[in-house]
Amino acid sequence: MSLLFRGLFRHQDLGLFIYRIVIGLAIFMHGLAKLQSSNDVIASVGSAVSLLGIHSWYYEFGIVAALCEIIGGILVGIGLFSRLGSFMVCIVLAMAIWVQYGTGFLHWIYPVEVGVGFLMIFIGGPGRYSIDYMITGRR
Repeated sequence: MSLLFRGLFRHQDLGLFIYRIVIGLAIFMHGLAKLQSSNDVIASVGSAVSLLGIHSWYYEFGIVAALCEIIGGILVGIGLFSRLGSFMVCIVLAMAIWVQYGTGFLHWIYPVEVGVGFLMIFIGGPGRYSIDYMITGRR
């Protein structure tokens, strides 16, 4: 049993580094796919703001959502302004959860899973292997 717990926290920054790269790349690709879609798809993504009482500018809001995923994914992936990038992505994913919640478990579970990952980075920080750490000296 001690084999499982010996040096348990010795490599947590390396694990966080790998996780940051993977989740940042995944959401970057997700946003890029949105941006490369047709105008109708982008407007459909942006129509989520109708839940907030906004009933115009859907295409523009779709572009903003895609750019938040692209920029947020890059920032988290390289570890620069990681909390800002995480926050941007969390806002987009919160809207996705809100829109998809009533459509069944398989529609809203993906944004929940990814959103919790970005929330973890927002709360816990990017770790030692990041540009944020090199700049500030804090994890």
